[in-house]
Parts: sequence; C-alpha cells; structure tokens
Amino acid sequence: MIHHVVLFRFNDGVSEAQVAELRGRLLGLAGVIPEIRRIAFGANLAPGSAEWPYVLVVDLDDMDAYLPGSGRAAGVPAAP
Repeated sequence: MIHHVVLFRFNDGVSEAQVAELRGRLLGLAGVIPEIRRIAFGANLAPGSAEWPYVLVVDLDDMDAYLPGSGRAAGVPAAP
C-alpha cells in the first residue's frame, strides 16, 4: 500500500468556500481514478502544522498505480 501525503497552504485571500470547492474536487478524484483506494482532505492536525495547515492523503495499492507518467490520471479534468 502506498500512502501519498501532500501538505497544502493557501495564499492570503483564499476563502473557505474556495477551500471547500478544492476539497470536493480532490475527493472527487476517487470516482475518476479507479486505483485510488482511499482519499482524504482536511486540516493538518500534526503538532507544528501551522506552516502547512491542510493535508491530502491518497492510498493506492502499489507503485504502478502511483508513478507519474503511468497515464492513470489522463482523464482527470483540469480545474477552471
């Protein structure tokens, strides 16, 4: 199992509505990329997380599903 962890911070002025929209788009990837076994996005609760207050965690079965260039995400629509 591969646990891919991505830490986020947003520019000043990004609204909670924009963060919520991004959350919905990210979680929606589970319906587009069948190799995703679990996906979560939310507040980074780790101690000392002030610099990176949001986290995305994606679980995949193996490196074949993870490696960039595998073509797995080719059908993912770009954000407007």
